[in-house]
Amino acid sequence: MGDDHRLVWIDCAKFAAIVAVMIDHTKGILYADMDVAIASDYSVSLFILLAGITSYLSAEKYVCKNAGAEPS
Repeated sequence: MGDDHRLVWIDCAKFAAIVAVMIDHTKGILYADMDVAIASDYSVSLFILLAGITSYLSAEKYVCKNAGAEPS
């Protein structure tokens, strides 16, 4: 795989956000607890935040690779 270093924590967090979005889209079929319903309200926002972090890190690595510098 070369020098491609993945951040395991962000992959795990994205997985959790995807599962939360799936639960949110069932509209109560998979859960009856109101706490789960409230927590799943933030699932899409969490996924978008994590996707933004991933995009930033990817762009930083790409720019630094093309400029010949090391990413911070």
